[in-house]
Amino acid sequence: MTRLLVLMGSGETTPTMVTTHQRILTAVGDGPAVVVDTPYGFQENADELTDRTLEYFARNVGREVGVVSLRDADAVGTVAREVALAAVGEAAWVFAGPGSPTYLARQWRAAGLPGVLAARLADERRTTATVLASAAACTAGRRTVPVYELYKVGEAPHWQDGLDLLRRMRTLHPECELHCCTHQTPEMSCCQHTTSRARANKLPNRAAKNAVLQKNAKCYPKNRCCEKRAAANKAANK
Repeated sequence: MTRLLVLMGSGETTPTMVTTHQRILTAVGDGPAVVVDTPYGFQENADELTDRTLEYFARNVGREVGVVSLRDADAVGTVAREVALAAVGEAAWVFAGPGSPTYLARQWRAAGLPGVLAARLADERRTTATVLASAAACTAGRRTVPVYELYKVGEAPHWQDGLDLLRRMRTLHPECELHCCTHQTPEMSCCQHTTSRARANKLPNRAAKNAVLQKNAKCYPKNRCCEKRAAANKAANK
């Protein structure tokens, strides 16, 4: 089973990203696909942004997706919050995109969503994709940038806490190593945890170790970046 964590920059709903979205959705199959509206939940045009996102995936990508509404973790109420968490946990494909990184991080922490996302990424029984773009992608690491606070409020440059999803995933599934390749063309696009370096390092001989590293040096879709990584692994362990 494959668990994808896909981080995209801006332009996530432009024509140039259609092929990438199609490949990711094809990889996870026909399971539930949902957009989480938290990043822009504070904006007056939140409904419009949701409609435009759904239209993009239906018309351009060719996939009908649903919405998990979690605009305010406290205001939504306990029952609706738990329903939203369950929907994210059960979905095959989850997408969150533009808005405010710090608002998203604050709301998701209050709702308990980072734990749900980390559990998705560590669940070997399922094939899932968690796609974070734009503002949402900025929260995946240990620190995030307060975009609105800097450029609209005028605060001094500083960092705020991100969701630290990568650390959470490694805690739940420590033998995995992340391979993230960031390229502009679909043929070179991937972000997938694939190798099990810790497991390989425990093997008694070099041939067995190289076999494991080469077997796991793969990504979706296969590209030259991962081929170079496999060659580097082989060379380093001669």
